[in-house]
Amino acid sequence: MFRCLLLVMSTFERIIKDCNHTKQLYIIGNGFDLMHGIPSSYSDFGRFCKKNNKELFEMMNREFPSLSKDNNLWSNFESSLGEPDYSFLFQMAENNGVEKLQNADRPIGVDYSALAGVMAKWIDSLSELIKTTTMPKKVFLNGKNSVFLTFNYTNTLEVIYGISSEICYHIHERYSDDSAGMFVGYNWGHSKCKEDISSELRVLGVNVVDVIPYEIATSVNDFGKRYEDGNHILEKMIQKTQRNVDDIIVIGHSMSEVDYCYFQTIRDNFRTARWHVFYYDNKDLERKWRIVIDLNIANNTEFISL
Repeated sequence: MFRCLLLVMSTFERIIKDCNHTKQLYIIGNGFDLMHGIPSSYSDFGRFCKKNNKELFEMMNREFPSLSKDNNLWSNFESSLGEPDYSFLFQMAENNGVEKLQNADRPIGVDYSALAGVMAKWIDSLSELIKTTTMPKKVFLNGKNSVFLTFNYTNTLEVIYGISSEICYHIHERYSDDSAGMFVGYNWGHSKCKEDISSELRVLGVNVVDVIPYEIATSVNDFGKRYEDGNHILEKMIQKTQRNVDDIIVIGHSMSEVDYCYFQTIRDNFRTARWHVFYYDNKDLERKWRIVIDLNIANNTEFISL
């Protein structure tokens, strides 16, 4: 483990030395926090939710059954929240009745505000852990001529590495004590157009324009990921760099499908940048290699083992 850490630090030193007079963009994902011993995985969130709001936890697992697939608690959180059990939602809607459906803000399934509230408490506990625990730096980060795009809610970069908030952009926003009341957390699951949702409902043999199917479709659509919110943050970061970035360093990010559109935007705005992509194991490497090929940046990408 110690030798592996030295290799990672040595690699970062080389990249920073080679790029000493260039501009760098760091793309940070949850694996970065996990490297520092922060219990920030979605499985950790699942356990936190079960402990702090058991009713919500059980409702989540009923509406999104793939959350606990293969006994791997909530590890596939993002993709699972794009796969609701429509039969379950339909049964709930019928039990509630049409009049109640039409007079409620969110009449079907998981209460979004309750889920956001539990997530806010979880992020708050992680933030306190980061502030009160002495966590050593695991990598070398160049904060002088760089900009940071993080997909994490935590303040790991700011607290542990002293990265200025002026060059640190949280694409999903960052929970803080000052904004606790407004924090809404992640926009859940994959975005699905109304046609996709309607297609799923037709499998149940229902008329999608009837009240109950319509309310279900609206509910599922409201649970979709809002890419425009993240793009707003991303555009601010791009303007900050004036589209002048020589090296893009990806660490701790899965480069998964749910964030693919962000990587497309980054590629399109920094066409000549060199990519340095860190990977965890061979499975992670294979998946990221496919993404890199699909993005058409393979000739400009270096893969580095963590």
